[in-house]
Amino acid sequence: MRQRPAWLGMKGLSGLLAGALLLLALLLQPGIGQAPPRRLTLVHFNDFYRIEGVEGRAKGGIARLGGLLERLRGQGPALALFGGDLLSPSLMSREFGGAQMIEGLNAVGLDAATFGNHEFDSRDGGVLLARLKESRFPWVSSNVRGADGSPFPGVAPRMVREAGGVRVGILAATLPAVRRPYVRYLPVLDSARQEAETLRRAGAELVIALTHLGMEEDLDLARRLPGVDLILGGHEHDAQLGRAGAALVLKADSDLRTAWVVEATVPAQGRPEFHARLVPLGMGIPQPPALRALEEKWLARLAERLGPDEPVARSEVALDGRESTLRFREGNLGNLVADAFREEGRCEISAVNGGAIRVDELLPPGALSRHQVAEILLFRNRVVRLRVPGSALAAALDHSAAQRGSGGFLQISGMRVAFDPGAPAGRRLRGAEAGGGPLRADRLYTLCTLDFLAEGGDGYAMWA
Repeated sequence: MRQRPAWLGMKGLSGLLAGALLLLALLLQPGIGQAPPRRLTLVHFNDFYRIEGVEGRAKGGIARLGGLLERLRGQGPALALFGGDLLSPSLMSREFGGAQMIEGLNAVGLDAATFGNHEFDSRDGGVLLARLKESRFPWVSSNVRGADGSPFPGVAPRMVREAGGVRVGILAATLPAVRRPYVRYLPVLDSARQEAETLRRAGAELVIALTHLGMEEDLDLARRLPGVDLILGGHEHDAQLGRAGAALVLKADSDLRTAWVVEATVPAQGRPEFHARLVPLGMGIPQPPALRALEEKWLARLAERLGPDEPVARSEVALDGRESTLRFREGNLGNLVADAFREEGRCEISAVNGGAIRVDELLPPGALSRHQVAEILLFRNRVVRLRVPGSALAAALDHSAAQRGSGGFLQISGMRVAFDPGAPAGRRLRGAEAGGGPLRADRLYTLCTLDFLAEGGDGYAMWA
């Protein structure tokens, strides 16, 4: 027997309609019916060379990084990300090939790292390959490949990591500053765009570019890649914050003097939001005993390798080897090194890039130890003697003005220079004297400099 259809009376229909309208109203209210925003913490640092810290071990060091991460991870999901320059240069890395840095970052549980230019200081690539094999954390690089065009072992062009219920996509890019036969660089912008699109298709809700580029290149990347939410950079050694397009750009001070702590809020719809604070890693940061012991272990190994750190020279004045001086203006340690090049090489003039001087300390008056002297010029460069026309010298000085704030800024001897770093390229040099008189474009000058610069390093192609 066929059942009769059930009909709702007006009273029942009114009740059903009222319920539906109430549900619709609730769904239309902000936040109702939508997943709540998710939150996670990002910790970013870059250009980390000394596992034991700097400034008399009062700042930085792997133990303080571990203490910061331990505290933040106890409060909620947190990812630790590194923006390149790890394996070189430091006195300890010169002796041990950066093995101590990998052991330290393994111990603190790094979540991702990318290459800096100093990862390629090794001429044959053996050091890099050994350290990659020892790493228990992922390396990411979207634009660096081996000589055959394939990624280095253990290095991915992108990665996706879930944290706090958020699918975090990471791509990475490194400036093509160091040319080695075992390294091939892909175009930064093209490779980053391709990986950003791939990450979005893979469902990444927050896309981070982990970079080791100049700040202007980072800002250009942010303007051209709307699919990137956050750029965590390196290469510059002083803390920076910028914004271009929709992306925030952050860089910390070198050697873990500071780290950026970024609170990310990711809504169900729309772009992520960020609250960033620069955290000093000084005396107030706890140091887990096991990590402090790791620092001590490597310091003991260095002392055993090099022998006693005995006095070998004296200075009547403090010698300023700080990067905050030598990468921005004339410094007396830079003068001393450049003077030594000029006098020993019997040249009219000399120039050394500030980035070649690695002690990064204000050395007090008095005795200088063997280890301090070794750390002033860590790289195994040679001093070479060139004959360069004044026109090439003027171009180099103009380029140096543009490098203010980076390792390419020159410390000089036998010259007097006035420049405007904010002027356009080719117009930064306001005046120069060399060889006892005004700089002449048509005259040849004898110049003593490092082979690195003579081969075009740091952009000094005019000398190559």
